Amino acid sequence: MLDHGTLNIPGRTSTINSELDKYKVRQAAADRAKAKELGAKLKANKAEARELWDRYGEAMLQELGPRIVLKDGDTRDKAMRDMKATLLDWVKWQPARFIRLVNEYRDGQL
Repeated sequence: MLDHGTLNIPGRTSTINSELDKYKVRQAAADRAKAKELGAKLKANKAEARELWDRYGEAMLQELGPRIVLKDGDTRDKAMRDMKATLLDWVKWQPARFIRLVNEYRDGQL
């Protein structure tokens, strides 16, 4: 991190561009490493969520489906389809959320 107080010292700004460039390179490398780590974690979570869906998905739908509060004009079948679509969406795009849901389902907290 650059100290803005040292920027006011005469002669200090002569090498500021090279220091900024080095700082930007370090930040970019750290960002790439963090993105790679997050990508690997997401991939692992997606695989786990898919496995949990295969194991518990239909059972969850059958058990939790009757508890769905219907909106005006909705049928139970439409509500079940919407619930299944939402859960599959979580498996694909928000796997950590689905994993938490399955853990609560297994622990009997739902």
